[in-house]
Parts: sequence; structure tokens; C-alpha cells
Amino acid sequence: MGSAETWCEKRSDGTDQCRACKTERFFERVLYPPLGYKLQDWQRKILRDLYGSVDARTGLRQYRRSYVSVAKQNGKSFLLGGLPIFHLLMEDEAGGLWHRVSERPDEHRL
Repeated sequence: MGSAETWCEKRSDGTDQCRACKTERFFERVLYPPLGYKLQDWQRKILRDLYGSVDARTGLRQYRRSYVSVAKQNGKSFLLGGLPIFHLLMEDEAGGLWHRVSERPDEHRL
């Protein structure tokens, strides 16, 4: 499978904005600073791969599902917990569905 083109949206001022950049900026400038966190390189790559790869004909993301597996205490909960917040505040995609799976029941608090 070849790589998809990067998709740009129009901002309110008429300039182009890459969808991956929009997602990345939300985490870096809105979600993480109050918590004192910084986006890690592996998190940035996941966001860019998921949101920057789109079908050029339709503008829809190439990937509709993902599986993220990293060792404990590496920031996956903050990344995955932030995605529904991003979609709620920044996207106009109706009917989104989110699932979060963890080994322990006390990890479902996010």
C-alpha cells in the first residue's frame, strides 16, 4: 500500500492547515501545557500517521482504526484520552465511537 497524500484544510482566515499539524498543535498548545506534559516523539508519529494520511479524493482519513501498544508509564493514556477531547472540540465528524481497553479496571478512569 502506498502512502496517502497529506490533506490540508482551510482555516477561518483562508490559509491551509495540514490535518496532522492541527491535531499535533491541539495536544502541544491546548491539552498538554496545563498538565505539564510535552508530546513525545512516538506520540507525534502516531498522530501524524493517523491524521495526516487521507484519501485525496474524499478527504477522509486513511485509517479509521488503530492499535497502540507500548510499555506501562509511557504516556499512552494521555495520548488516547486526549483524542476524544480533540474530536469533540475540533472536528465536525458525527457519530464517532471510542473504545479504551486496559488490563486493570482502575485504569478506566480517563
